[in-house]
Amino acid sequence: MIGYVQVNDIPHWKQQLDSWVDAIVGDTVENWSVTDKLALLGHDAAQRLAFLRSHHQRLAGLSPIQIDHLWIEM
Repeated sequence: MIGYVQVNDIPHWKQQLDSWVDAIVGDTVENWSVTDKLALLGHDAAQRLAFLRSHHQRLAGLSPIQIDHLWIEM
């Protein structure tokens, strides 16, 4: 999944997304957990790129899914 960061920077949005997931989990929204947070695998500030990964449980007996994320600062 590719994300384009147009406002603020990568550390800001990583922290913001973590905060949103914490709030959703705190509200006990069904099928959300702290494991849905993105893991920062690498951040190259000079190149303005970040590589992240997330793991998610799925319903209906489907196996978990892993999503690789590339964030690019514009």
